[in-house]
Amino acid sequence: MKLTIELSETQAYILRDALDGYSRNLAGQVSVAVMDAVNYMALRKDHKIDIYSLRTQLNYIQAIITGLDYGASFGIYSPEIPDRARQAYDLQQVIRHAVSWHLNPDPKGLSTVDFDTPRRTSEKEELAKCQIEK
Repeated sequence: MKLTIELSETQAYILRDALDGYSRNLAGQVSVAVMDAVNYMALRKDHKIDIYSLRTQLNYIQAIITGLDYGASFGIYSPEIPDRARQAYDLQQVIRHAVSWHLNPDPKGLSTVDFDTPRRTSEKEELAKCQIEK
């Protein structure tokens, strides 16, 4: 099956971030995935969050879920995580790469993963293709 989706720039960012959170959850990186929501909620002036305490608690929960040491998680290539996590990560890489190069076609001084060529991590799916129209 081939699926074509048209997204606005904002929708592309939302999809990229959702895929990142999904892949991290499946990899057992609960603390990282949840912190996006926590950081967003912390921006509300009427909502006080002890982020350090919460991150500590999330790392304990993560250790219970994964069976790994405190603060540890499985890497994207780990056989312990489902291939769906890698598929989501691969799609996130493709979107991140395309959007970054579109917004910064000459990224002098920008050496972040956003500009790295996506690398396939999934054992089942090829990398998606992403084309941005000007």
